[in-house]
Parts: sequence; C-alpha cells; structure tokens
Amino acid sequence: MKKYFLFFALILPLSLPALEADISYAVYDQPQGPYVELYLKVMGNTVAFDTLEDGKLQAGVEVTFIFRKEGELFMADKFALSSPFAERPIHFMDMKSYALPNGSYELEVQMQDLAEAENTLQRSFPLVVNYVPDKAALSDIRLLTGIAPAESEGPFVRNGYFMEPLAFNFCDKKAERLFFYLELYRMNLLFDDFFKLRCLIKDAYTGRQMLVDYVKKRAADWVLILHQMDVRKLPSGNYFLEISVLDSLDIPLLQKQLFFQRSNPYLFEQGVEEEALATSFVSELDSATLSYSLRALLPLVKPGEVAVLKGLVQKGDVANQRGFLFNYWARKNPNQPGKAYEDYMKVARAVDRTFKSGFGYGFETDRGYIYLKYGPPNDIFHEENEPSAPPYEIWSYYEFPATNQRNVRFLFYNPSLAPGDFRLLHSTARGELQNPNWERILYEDAPNEYDGENAVEATRMKDNFARQARKRMSDF
Repeated sequence: MKKYFLFFALILPLSLPALEADISYAVYDQPQGPYVELYLKVMGNTVAFDTLEDGKLQAGVEVTFIFRKEGELFMADKFALSSPFAERPIHFMDMKSYALPNGSYELEVQMQDLAEAENTLQRSFPLVVNYVPDKAALSDIRLLTGIAPAESEGPFVRNGYFMEPLAFNFCDKKAERLFFYLELYRMNLLFDDFFKLRCLIKDAYTGRQMLVDYVKKRAADWVLILHQMDVRKLPSGNYFLEISVLDSLDIPLLQKQLFFQRSNPYLFEQGVEEEALATSFVSELDSATLSYSLRALLPLVKPGEVAVLKGLVQKGDVANQRGFLFNYWARKNPNQPGKAYEDYMKVARAVDRTFKSGFGYGFETDRGYIYLKYGPPNDIFHEENEPSAPPYEIWSYYEFPATNQRNVRFLFYNPSLAPGDFRLLHSTARGELQNPNWERILYEDAPNEYDGENAVEATRMKDNFARQARKRMSDF
C-alpha cells in the first residue's frame, strides 16, 4: 500500500515557518524488477528564497534518501533540489526512482534549507517491496491533482500524461473529482478475456460505502488504470480509496487501499451551518442583491420551492434569504457554490438587460424565464409585419434534454404592442403551456379566415401565402 507522510521540523526562531514537505511513494513492478518512486513537494512558504540579480526569487533544499535493509545500509542518494525562478515564493517538487529488490526497508529522509542551515527536517518510515514474477499483483495507488496530456517530458510525466501527486493526500473544498493512477500486473494469469475492477470510497472509521465505480478492462500482462471519481457530494471526513479486482461473483481477488482526507464544508445533510454562511459568498450580498438573485432563481427551482422562494422575496427576511440562496448553490456545486452562483448571475443579468420590458426584470418575462430555464434556443424566428398578426417569435430547440424531446418550439407574441411585451402563447414542450387555440388567438384580427365549416370550434386558420406561424411551428 502506498504510504503517505507529512513532515514538520521544530519551529525556527525566525518568522519563517518550519520546513514542511509532502513525501509519498508508490512501488511498481516491471520486467527488469520492482522499483519505488518517491514524490517530494516542498512548501514554498517554509523555506528561504534568495533574490537574484534580475529580481527573481529562488530557493533550494538539500535532500538525502537513505535505504536500510535489515539494519544495514543498502543505498543512499543526496541531491540539491531548486525551485523554478519566480516572482514570489512558490511550492516546488521532484520525483526520484530507485530499483529495489523484494524485501523490507527503512527509508530515512533528511532535508536542509540551503539558505537557512538550521531549517531542517528528518524522518524515517518503513517501505516494503513484494512482487512475485508469476503471480498477479497491483501497484500502489497514487492520488493526483488531475490528469492532462503531457506537452513535454518531465519527472511527473508517465505514459504520455502529466500526473502531479496530490499533496498530503488531501482533497480540498475546491476539488470536484478524485484522480488516481495504478498499474495491474499479470491479469492474464487470472482472466482469459475481460475483468472488472471496483473503485470504492469508504468511511475510514465505519467502513460505510460512500461512492463506487466499476471499470471494465481487458486482461493483459500489464494494465494501466487512470481514473477519476466525482466527489462533489462526498462530505468532509477521513476515507479509504479501495481498489479491488473482482471475480465473476464480484468477490475480490486482489485489493489495495489508500487513506485520504476530504474537506467539503459547503455540503450539509441537515440545513446550513451559520459558520459557513458567515464566510460564504452570501454574507457579502445586501438586501437588494439578495432579492434580485432570488427572483432570478425562480426559473430553476423545483415546483414545490416556488411558493417558498416568493415568500422569502416578499417578507425580506435577509437571514433566511441568505440561507436559501446558499443552500441552493451548495447543492448544485458543493465545492464552489460562490462560483456556481456568479456564473449563473452573469447569464441572469444579461437576460435581464436583453428582455427588459417595463413590466419587471427581463428574466421575469416569459422569454427571459424560458431562456434561463432551458438555455438559449438554437434558432429564433422573429416576425414584425405579418398581416392580421401582432409581432411574434418562435424559438426552436433541436435537442431538449429536459423532457427528452427533439425539435421543441416556443411561440411568444406581443398583443399589446408595448416594447418587449412578448408573452408565451403556445409550446410543444411537455409540461409547458400548450394551447390548442393558439392560431385563433394569434390571428384574431382575421375572424373570417378560420379553417373549417364550424367557425366556433375551429382551431386553425386557412392557409395564406403570408401566414407563416403554423409552418414555422411544425416545419422541422
């Protein structure tokens, strides 16, 4: 199992914090024999940066790795690690790889700040290598900050991907996905064709299963696993990521697990915590902005929440308004509710400006409401001068995921002729206004042109070379 270590030195008698670094490792196998990769990340605010002649800053540490086997020195390596040139102190990292035969080792790590000799770090921990050539096995699990195609070679490039280790195995509040890498060896000794891998996140104390993914792979001598799991709704806590190779009955044949921590302060199973509200984006919103933001939210909330939302706007209870607004966006994006809110409000403000009619905010008009609820249409047909009809618009959505429909139409018309006063008259979307008499209403200035012998019950208008609404509503 991949180990994970956080090192702290004694507090220095200076304002500089004690040297701090994340060191983790993963043991892998290959035809030439097993090896270990050591990952080192130095926290830039805990080492001294020198100012160079061009004004750039640079720091450095001396690192020593000492491997002991059965109490005897097996191997040692000493090197200097320098940060990139920077405008301000930054974190810097490196990776080292060492061939190690099977066995139990003790790894001692020594670090010294090159600019502050008294700023040091020293720790020891066990390391076990155990791969059998004719037996299926898993490598250690390596948590990553992300996965991206590599543009060039480097110490953190593997199989064409840049893979930066996740420092301290800590998944912070901004993380929406947990990325990880591992290798599987000699799966063709267990399976003739495909096999199933279970990726499970479970509570470190109770063992409760929180999230699970399944991956199907073809058996081979070497199998690469580069995967990600959605952790937006994973609460703060301590967890194990458990990877299992399953047989046909879903019984684990091989298994590895790795401890990690998750911080997700904006996700609550019961209500909203006052402390989170006090430090969140809603704490900065005044009463006018809160009211505006809640009114802009009406197209998105569930039907059961509409009355609650309208009541909050009318009563002007700032505390409850903040709680509702925060809770809504925390459910949508537990990691970054403030960003989700602001991204939406940029659209809402633009919709307000575009569809403002003098009868409220632009997003409270029928066109603004539909735009925010379903997004921009693929096509808009606007007619100003059709005989016997007021100005009207037909919005077309080629794909309509909200109801699993295609080629959905919305017809808006302006019977008052007031600027921007377009009202929804008819739609083909399930759950929206569907008016079988829409043609009669749209062309009410042509009462003698209804189609059919019974003018009272007629719902359609006679065809006319200048009459386009029906064709536009049905012409795919």
